[in-house]
Amino acid sequence: PTIDEFLIGANIENHFTKVGDIISDKKLNPKYRVNILPFFKKHKQWVYILTINKGIIKCGESIGTLTYRWGSYGAGTRVNRENGTCSTTNYFISEIIRVALSEGCKVELYGHPIENLTQKVSVFGETQKVVQNNVKRYESKLIGLFKETFGHLPVVGKNGLVE
Repeated sequence: PTIDEFLIGANIENHFTKVGDIISDKKLNPKYRVNILPFFKKHKQWVYILTINKGIIKCGESIGTLTYRWGSYGAGTRVNRENGTCSTTNYFISEIIRVALSEGCKVELYGHPIENLTQKVSVFGETQKVVQNNVKRYESKLIGLFKETFGHLPVVGKNGLVE
């Protein structure tokens, strides 16, 4: 499915925006560069959708900035995977991106920033202000909406390809 089919079909088109492009860069280790638009670089907590030629590949989440999350995907090189120093997900995503770019495809990232809600909690008698982590709820809902809309999960899911 395309990004537009999903966003319109799930009635969430007002919640997502294009936040960046992924382009080929042979000088970098993963062989690609993630260009997050400046306006979106500092916000933490996201749900995102990765597309290739507008087709949805993955719905995911980040508890940090998008630059931080995509930096960890960049560790997904063949050498790192063979050494066991990157996750299966990071390798699969990076390999899919490398192949797509080598074939001239357009790789884009869409995102929805999650509000940084804070609450006061008592930690061993000391009151601290903490940011709530709600990204799993958003990711779960996003993937659920995808499945409701299309009857299946996105092509790539947790820890590799979805069956």
